[in-house]
Amino acid sequence: MLAVALCERVSLEQGHEMQTPKFWTKLSRESILPSTEIQAIFVLKHCPKKVKELEAKLYDLSTPTSPNYGKWLSKDEIVNNYLAVHQDHIDAVQKFLVEHGVKNIRISDLKDKIFVKMPAALAEKVLDTEFAMFRSTDHKRITIPRIIKGYSLPAEIARYVALVDDIVRFPNVAGPLKGSAPASSDNGSGDASLFTCGSGCTNMVSPTVLSQTYNIPYPLAASVASGSSVAVAEFQGK
Repeated sequence: MLAVALCERVSLEQGHEMQTPKFWTKLSRESILPSTEIQAIFVLKHCPKKVKELEAKLYDLSTPTSPNYGKWLSKDEIVNNYLAVHQDHIDAVQKFLVEHGVKNIRISDLKDKIFVKMPAALAEKVLDTEFAMFRSTDHKRITIPRIIKGYSLPAEIARYVALVDDIVRFPNVAGPLKGSAPASSDNGSGDASLFTCGSGCTNMVSPTVLSQTYNIPYPLAASVASGSSVAVAEFQGK
């Protein structure tokens, strides 16, 4: 019965159109070599009941009037009580991959994802699909492999897998966002860009936006006496 079931395949992410997104160019089918490394993430299905329980728990811990407010869960508590996938499911998917020749396999710390690396020729057989290379239109040196047709898994394996990531979706590698700062400021710092970027930052997050949104005193000031400090990090285009 198992052999018969493994012959039946189930398409994952049905309805997801295989279209080349903006900022990417599809290269020819021959652009990908059989040995090209494919990195894929088998995202395993969580128990729907446990996911709802975790959501309710997080709301409880985040509600100021709750007696459990601020009593955050540890990583082990989250994994063991809510997110961990049944070990039999992990073993089944891992066994399937090994039997098909996949050697580079890693289980995530949360025990709900399986990271694999395999040559394109093998990936096409495992997933019953085809790959091609795509080039970024903004950064010509960046090329990545992605599928150009739907993918599937044997029915007995697909029952444990929500989707296979890093083979369909594309990363954002567009150029950096830039805004123009006004020439002067009333804050006396001499660097207006630290406090506002005017119309050049429309629909973007600036220190002023954060101050108004979260009612943070601005400009920020660190107390040297107390040993505190202030740091700002920016991740553009994320």
